Amino acid sequence: MNRNYALALAIALALALNLVATGTAFGWTIEKIPETESANWPQTLETRATGRAVTNAETGEWLRQWPGTYFETAFSGDRVAFRIGAGDVILDVRVDDDAPVILGKPEPGLYQLTGLAPGDHRLRVDVASENQGWTTIFGGFFAGEGTRALPLPAREVQLEFIGDSHTVGYANRSWQRECDNDEVWATTATSRGIAPLAAAAFDADYQVNAISGRGVVRNYGGGDGDTLPQAYPYTLFDKTRAYTDATWSPAVIVIALGTNDFSTPLTDGEPWQDRAALREAYADRYMRFVLDLRERHPDAGFVLWIADRPEGEISTALQHVVDKLAVRGERRVEMVIVSDLEMTACHWHPGQADNQRVATALNGAIARQLAAAGSGNEDSKAAQLQQRLANNPATPWNVYGPGQVTEVLPGEGPQGFPAFRVDVQSKAANPWEIGTVNSIEKPIAKDDVIVVALWLRAPHLADGETTEIPSFGLSLSSPPYDGIAGNSATVTHQWQQFFATGTAGKNFSASELGLGVHLGNAARVIDLGPVRVFNLGPGADVSGLVGD
Repeated sequence: MNRNYALALAIALALALNLVATGTAFGWTIEKIPETESANWPQTLETRATGRAVTNAETGEWLRQWPGTYFETAFSGDRVAFRIGAGDVILDVRVDDDAPVILGKPEPGLYQLTGLAPGDHRLRVDVASENQGWTTIFGGFFAGEGTRALPLPAREVQLEFIGDSHTVGYANRSWQRECDNDEVWATTATSRGIAPLAAAAFDADYQVNAISGRGVVRNYGGGDGDTLPQAYPYTLFDKTRAYTDATWSPAVIVIALGTNDFSTPLTDGEPWQDRAALREAYADRYMRFVLDLRERHPDAGFVLWIADRPEGEISTALQHVVDKLAVRGERRVEMVIVSDLEMTACHWHPGQADNQRVATALNGAIARQLAAAGSGNEDSKAAQLQQRLANNPATPWNVYGPGQVTEVLPGEGPQGFPAFRVDVQSKAANPWEIGTVNSIEKPIAKDDVIVVALWLRAPHLADGETTEIPSFGLSLSSPPYDGIAGNSATVTHQWQQFFATGTAGKNFSASELGLGVHLGNAARVIDLGPVRVFNLGPGADVSGLVGD
């Protein structure tokens, strides 16, 4: 890509993405309105802020700096407003399960969101950008005449993600490895990163407490600034206020630290005589950091991960941390090494596809920690089901058949997954002549109870319109294509999860089976999100797990 064009596009992302918000792709629009119209929004809606923030009791504003903060509300009506305060920021604005609209460097002021379908809605504003050098302000949500506040149900699980640029989502929306600082800032999206992708599998709230370039004892290149453990205890980076929140009690704490400690050579004047001394200092400080976190959160499990080769220096150092913790009696720690990432984003960082790979790798460990966390999580359906996955939800769909056009829309599916858009341009003679297929990774035994959970929407339908998917589910991948778990689906313009259940009549290897969705019964546009196949074992009761 031409360098000047890339720079121009990055600047457009940073400075003009708020123009996108005035479009009508979702039937609703966002626009900044004059302060003289604030009287039209007299009702303050309940705002749930997740992440570290200082609340101003008089103004109702939130001052924040750590990445990944998000704000939510719920209401019934066709319009709502929110206020953005000072500080350059990139925001993702999402209504219900629609894909987010991006506000890039929005001017401070009051913004109205209009054109919603009448009824109940959830509104979420995520801070996508990283703001190491300054704070930003969010001013809350407001309603006008005809809009009614709704309660915002609490999520059952809380997860915390601690780390460096990999956890921040450094430039994860970029398309190239060579970038300047403006391009990095414009394409960083914590809201599309590892934390939200992993948390979505458990319908969990999450905090992201991460700073790009920081390590455990040494920052990137031996650079100045607090290390992550030094900055961690504080609400803001000026360290004037210790962070406390009695409502924050993560069931699992996921940590990724070490890349900055070890990725550059030691330089003159640094306090370690050699790499061996650095590794020992890293292990000692990391161990103390985890033990400090254990004191804060006595019931939490820990997942320590790193992107490295299994025999690499960082992996070896991290194993030393785990060993030291074991000697101190800390058993609820699991280590995950993620290898073979493509690192396609700026400065050889993980892109969105890598973020999804990491989240998928972490979710098994998170599920095991949730299951071991005690009575507070033993009843979590998400944790139970995650351990029963027979496929990888991040595996792309393969679309087949004549008369269709396929497009992949990164990040526009539910739970941060991509959406696979299939434009069926003409009806086929038989529904199965156009469709999509996917694979599973684990064998299935006779009498195992199988649940297939598939996300679908038809984005071009109007309110109240539906279209039928005649068949989806798990079956033999070759003739006679006998089904194990199958169902049909009535799809609307909003994302919805559909379920198929069944019981295996004999033993099957993973390669004998395939997931399929038949699309050829009508000309229309269908978006496919992630699919999950759960093997609940023989005799399992699926009531209460899959809904109606």
